[in-house]
Amino acid sequence: MDNTEYNLKETIESISNGDQAAFRELYDIYKQKIFSICYSILRDSHLAEEAVQDSFIKIYNKISSYDKTKNFESWISRIAVNSSLDIQRRVKRNRKILMQEHEMNSIFYSSDSSHDKLDKVWDVLDKIPSEYRIPLILRDIQGLSGEEAAQALNVKHETLRWRLHKARQLFKDIWGQT
Repeated sequence: MDNTEYNLKETIESISNGDQAAFRELYDIYKQKIFSICYSILRDSHLAEEAVQDSFIKIYNKISSYDKTKNFESWISRIAVNSSLDIQRRVKRNRKILMQEHEMNSIFYSSDSSHDKLDKVWDVLDKIPSEYRIPLILRDIQGLSGEEAAQALNVKHETLRWRLHKARQLFKDIWGQT
């Protein structure tokens, strides 16, 4: 067992016992990863921040039920995906709240041509149903391994592979039409 694994287990145990400082440490370590997942799904920094808050509330409330035989990052990734999807559903039900793209320029763009290409990528992703889009985002954009993405989505690895295949096929077809 390496030192990082031991410290994570110790931190989880401390949080389970109500240690606020340990939870703050966990938050500081994982907040960017959770934000990145939420932002990739919601594509709005304010909504992503809301999803991050929801995610960490759920993590705090459910950490004592975390199965230590499972990958912790996959577990928190799944919570982030679920929180993001909950917010996405709420936004779709309430059309008064418009999702906007902003702050991407400073994060992802280096030139106008890459800006146009990135806009096209997101436009294509928007047209792919979420059951295929989210695995594609987790695997190809967020860089999770196939096993991690499958665990985060609570599906079998074979199901993830099929969804990725379908998502990539849809992406290619839609990309060719634009």
